[in-house]
Amino acid sequence: MKTQTLRIALSAALFAGATLAGLAQAASLTTLEPVQVRPAADQIAQQTLERNSDIRTLTAVQVRPSAEQRADLVVRSAAASAQTASSQAAGAIGALMGQVIVNLPAPKLQPSPAELEALVNAAISL
Repeated sequence: MKTQTLRIALSAALFAGATLAGLAQAASLTTLEPVQVRPAADQIAQQTLERNSDIRTLTAVQVRPSAEQRADLVVRSAAASAQTASSQAAGAIGALMGQVIVNLPAPKLQPSPAELEALVNAAISL
């Protein structure tokens, strides 16, 4: 029943959205004249200065890690894998402990008649 209600509500929402979208369209669109954007004079001067300078530029640069960085990466990955292994072990132990606890019989505690009478009297006096 809930899926049928959800299906009807979804269909109604889609139908209403399509109906309102048709009403929300603009009657006419105004087209603006084309505009040409040019850089400012200081931007052109900066570009010319950079183009004519003696500073050499590289098309691509490859950065390789140093031996120290590679060793650090190995240590970090080993620590991460050890942490993953310990968390998996802890999860397995937790699952086993949960299973043991769940499988224990639940004790049924019933108050004695004297305790029940004392409880009723305490509740009445409140």
